Amino acid sequence: LDGVVSEAQFLLVWLIGRMGLPLKKAYNMPLHQVRVNDNGRLVIRPADVWVILPRDISARLDALIEDAVPGWKTLQPYESSHLTFFNRHLPHVDRALRGVLAVNVRELRASALHSAMMRGYVDRVTLHHTTGASLQYLTILEGLMSVDMHRRLAADFVKKRNAHILG
Repeated sequence: LDGVVSEAQFLLVWLIGRMGLPLKKAYNMPLHQVRVNDNGRLVIRPADVWVILPRDISARLDALIEDAVPGWKTLQPYESSHLTFFNRHLPHVDRALRGVLAVNVRELRASALHSAMMRGYVDRVTLHHTTGASLQYLTILEGLMSVDMHRRLAADFVKKRNAHILG
C-alpha cells in the first residue's frame, strides 16, 4: 500500500491491520490520545494503555497530525480532547478506504489480532487494554488457534499465580 495510497490512508490501514484497532476508533482518535513521551517517542492510547509506535510510523503520523493541527505538541490534553486529525485528510472514511482494501475492515482487524497472538501476545487482558478488543472477541479468535494459548505455562505455576492474584 505504501506509495500507492495517501499517507492518511496508509496510516489508517496500518492502525487497523497492524495494531488491530477498529476503524471508527482509529479514525476518530482524539488528539489527546497521541503524545510524545519522556524519551521523545510518539505514543498513542487507543484504549487503556499507551503504546509506543515504530519510529517510521511515528514520524509519518507526527507529520500527518502537524499538517492537520499545526503546533499540536504544545497543546494541553484538555485543549486537544475534541480535536481529531484523520478527518482533515479523509473527510469520508468509508469512501477513502473502499478502493484501498481488498478485504473487509473487520477481517483485517481480526487478522491483526490473530497475528499478534501468533507472535506471542497471548494475554487477553493485555490485548484488551491495548487495542480495545473485547475479551469475548479475543476468546473467539483464540478458538481459531491450533492449541490452547494459555497452556504454555505449567499448570501448577498457573494455580500458584491465580492463588496469589486472588489472595
